[in-house]
Amino acid sequence: MEIKKQIRRRILKRRESLSKDEWRRKSDKVIEELIAQPIYKESNTIYSYVSYRNEPDTWRFIIYSLKAGKKVAVPKVIGNEMKFYYIRGIEELAEGYKGIFEPPETNEEATEDNALLIMPLVAFDREKHRLGYGGGFYDRYLQKYPNHFKIGIGFSFQEAESVPAEKYDVSPDSIWTDKGEII
Repeated sequence: MEIKKQIRRRILKRRESLSKDEWRRKSDKVIEELIAQPIYKESNTIYSYVSYRNEPDTWRFIIYSLKAGKKVAVPKVIGNEMKFYYIRGIEELAEGYKGIFEPPETNEEATEDNALLIMPLVAFDREKHRLGYGGGFYDRYLQKYPNHFKIGIGFSFQEAESVPAEKYDVSPDSIWTDKGEII
């Protein structure tokens, strides 16, 4: 859909233009907001994407969560599917699909259906519609595991007036940015 491509292009261009200092400051604020939430504090298991290309820094979030004694799983793309695998440390990650760091398939697969899942956003709107990179990995995964509590994280400038949604698109339950909870 052309509108999705236009929104994606505009937001990614803005995100890529962040200075290193601005990115760090905004990333730290997103993560501070997230770890202060009761849903995070009460969750024993966290499924989190591994950030790349100026997404909010989940590397620090993953390290923090592991040190806090939480079980942490991160995604790996296998064909057109995405699966989550537990990690004990970020040193287990290696560059994989499209340059994104992933866990090895030899790690234990994470199969809970009620974890706290942190999902990336390219753009979002006030209706909780989420625009990703266009691969549909999270939508397909969440069709199989619908009971995760899903939090989308991004920067406040990633909010669009309206994000077109298809019937198969899975929306986050909540969206957090450097300005706090949006929805």
